[in-house]
Amino acid sequence: DANADAIQRELMAAGDLLASLRRTFIGQRAESFFRQYDTAFEEVQSLLAQVHSLAEELRQSARALRAADQG
Repeated sequence: DANADAIQRELMAAGDLLASLRRTFIGQRAESFFRQYDTAFEEVQSLLAQVHSLAEELRQSARALRAADQG
């Protein structure tokens, strides 16, 4: 979960940097790059959401096992 948060922070920092540079790049290559980046950004965001969800499921399972073990 902490690693996913770190990745999220770095991804947002990269996104902010690219957003500030986006208007300075022109041409087909720039458009292609930013399309590819936008697609990859969405994919990573989806993966991070899955990692957070998995982390929560693991925490819940650990709590249930601990409660069963103690009960």
